[in-house]
Amino acid sequence: MDSLEWSRTYVVLNISRLLLSSLGFSPEQITSLSEEDMQIIADTLNELYGAEFAEHVRFHTDMQLVERRHVRGDGLLSSGSLSE
Repeated sequence: MDSLEWSRTYVVLNISRLLLSSLGFSPEQITSLSEEDMQIIADTLNELYGAEFAEHVRFHTDMQLVERRHVRGDGLLSSGSLSE
C-alpha cells in the first residue's frame, strides 16, 4: 500500500443544517444560525467527543480485526488491544 492509500480519510461524522432539520429544528431556528454558530457547535462536539474518539477507533478496529481473524485466520490486532 502506498502513502496515498495510508493517508486516505473516511468521513465519520459531520454536522449540517440538513442534519439539524432531521433532528426537528425548525427552518426559522436553523436559518438563524450563522456560520460562526455552526462552527461553534462543531467545535464543541469535537471537544466533547474528540478525546474518546481515538479509543473508539482502536476498539472498533480491533473488533473488525477479530472478525477478520475468525474469517481469514490472519490474527492481526493492534498493540494494547483485545488480544493481550
